[in-house]
Amino acid sequence: MSVHPLSPAAGTSRTARLGGAWLRSITVVPVETGWQARTAPDEETLLVVLSGTFDLFAGGSSWLQRGLRATPFAGRPCGLYLPPGVEVRVAGQGEVLLVAALRPKDEEKQPDPASMPLLPLAGSGKAFDSRTGTWQLLERFPSAPEAVLPRAIERTAVEGVAVERVFPYAFKAQALCLDEAVVAPGQSVVLPRPHTPPGTSFGDELAVFVRAEQACTVGDGERHRVTGEAVVTLDAARPPRIDPSGGRAYVVAVWAGRKPT
Repeated sequence: MSVHPLSPAAGTSRTARLGGAWLRSITVVPVETGWQARTAPDEETLLVVLSGTFDLFAGGSSWLQRGLRATPFAGRPCGLYLPPGVEVRVAGQGEVLLVAALRPKDEEKQPDPASMPLLPLAGSGKAFDSRTGTWQLLERFPSAPEAVLPRAIERTAVEGVAVERVFPYAFKAQALCLDEAVVAPGQSVVLPRPHTPPGTSFGDELAVFVRAEQACTVGDGERHRVTGEAVVTLDAARPPRIDPSGGRAYVVAVWAGRKPT
């Protein structure tokens, strides 16, 4: 368990290198007009719009005017799932958060043929899904990027704090779940573990990105004090307690591991 500062990386971005068996990095990317990159061939990536409004492009699909919040402390989140080895481009102004984790290797080597899109219809953005026998949007397939919009995000109250389950356990990401919350001074909240089906468990690793207006204490048992911005890695068996002091704290909790098949 430790605190990882976000250090300067490519351009103006700031990255915490985590070096876990699953969790690789968490990066904040300030975007002035545009930004683009390719995800690593062995990693899946979750993108969360921290602030601003963006046109998002990945894997031949586009999602326009996404975000619509001035700061991460106000407004609901918007996310984008990025599979390994895909080009992503962001056009607009603001900030995005990127969380990268190793994708389970057996899934990479032996993809389920039934999960691949069949007979894509040119110009429609749809393909035939042999699992359901229906035509689905290409982004619904496990191999494709997919945007997660506010209307599709479960919002639940935990000890009076609104927790946004941006990428829940049931989402197609194979190694990641992600929640966000804004905790006010005077509040204290234990962020819950991902909801999993009965008889299953998930989450070998846990990291919490914190942006505190003044200071914030993170952890349960061993406690870490964050001033400003940092990533804290914690014991995944103990859901993290968040205690801000003197100002609000924006937090993103990320659980990583192999989802049972």
